[in-house]
Amino acid sequence: MAYIPSMQAVKATDGSSRVLRFMSVKAGVTIIPGTIVVKEITGFITNAADAAADDTVVGIAQSGVVTAAAAGADKVMVDVNPNMIYRMKYEGAAVPILGAKYDLGANGYTLDSADTVGGFITAYDNIDSTNKYVDVVLTGRVFAN
Repeated sequence: MAYIPSMQAVKATDGSSRVLRFMSVKAGVTIIPGTIVVKEITGFITNAADAAADDTVVGIAQSGVVTAAAAGADKVMVDVNPNMIYRMKYEGAAVPILGAKYDLGANGYTLDSADTVGGFITAYDNIDSTNKYVDVVLTGRVFAN
């Protein structure tokens, strides 16, 4: 998988800073900085996919690892601040609507502007329909300690 910068921190809705936590990675998973990560029932994190289940989204990976050898052998730093606003690309012909919730696209790193079923990415501000960027906040998050 080539490195594709997907999400960049913009600011927090409450003026706070990023809240960074080291989290253990599931075996056999490559995490790329700037991607949404979820916590599995095993307690390890992995990349988010289309229609991430409620209360599994942890945050945005701030560091990465290439194919973790064994579960828990590698850790990545994750921003777990639920108030952070991130800028991300969107795909699809539709322009996102502020306040609407969307899913990830099939590629796993862009917002799918045509998919609002099971959405966990809320369009928050600054929609750029020319360059296809939107500022978002994540919903359906699980508390990460």
